[in-house]
Amino acid sequence: MSDKKVDVRIGDLDGGLLLSYRFDRGSATFTLDGEVPLHPPPRQRTFARLLLTGARDLELHRPETLDRKHVLAEVFDDRSNLTVHVVRLDPDRLVLELTDLGSLSVRFDSYTIAHRTGHQLRGYLYADVSTGEPFDMYRPFDRLPQLPPLTAPQHEALANLRRTIADLRGEEAQREYKRAAPSVHVPLELLARWASHERLLRSPWFRDRASEGQLRAVRAFAHQVAGLRRQYEQDGGLPEDVPEILAVPRWRALMDSANTLLAILEPMLV
Repeated sequence: MSDKKVDVRIGDLDGGLLLSYRFDRGSATFTLDGEVPLHPPPRQRTFARLLLTGARDLELHRPETLDRKHVLAEVFDDRSNLTVHVVRLDPDRLVLELTDLGSLSVRFDSYTIAHRTGHQLRGYLYADVSTGEPFDMYRPFDRLPQLPPLTAPQHEALANLRRTIADLRGEEAQREYKRAAPSVHVPLELLARWASHERLLRSPWFRDRASEGQLRAVRAFAHQVAGLRRQYEQDGGLPEDVPEILAVPRWRALMDSANTLLAILEPMLV
């Protein structure tokens, strides 16, 4: 066995999520990725990879009555959030017990353990706390596939979004808008422009590039806009136009929120 000192031990995987395992007969390896339930700070999780070399004699022990869809096999990789009941490393054998699913054991010659801690960005996406490298919690030691470059229409969509938020936040921008188009009701036009971006904000390519914090900011601003629209509908008339609306508290509050939103989204809009 390896005598390399590590911060995470085999038993630390007990009670954590089993992310995946793979028994590869060709390379005589057994790889297991799991969560380490060490109660880290909020939105952080620690993951470990156990690699057995010289792996052989895999034995699968399934309950006779199994009413769940998961069945132990040589490969487990289905994002089903199974919990490790017991993981035990004997001198030359790994024993893994999974509640309700049975257990497996595999002989080996040597092992290594790697681990990393990540801070949640959004959903399954985490960033390594040491390097900042993003990774999928179900593939904590694999590189993320590179996102495709933005297309010209996508660049244009982001630029239009930025202009809309910049106009919503800026008093002088709204005054200039009114001077350039005197017949346009500027507040209604800006709210309509924001609504025109809703499809973009729900698009997979936008959401893949946005962090959880950025998506929360978008949702919060959209909620504020929707509330303002409802207030105007209940009032039964058009809101004030520029310049009068620039002194209305609820419009000023929206401008302040737009300023915050632009600062949060700026890294992905440039």
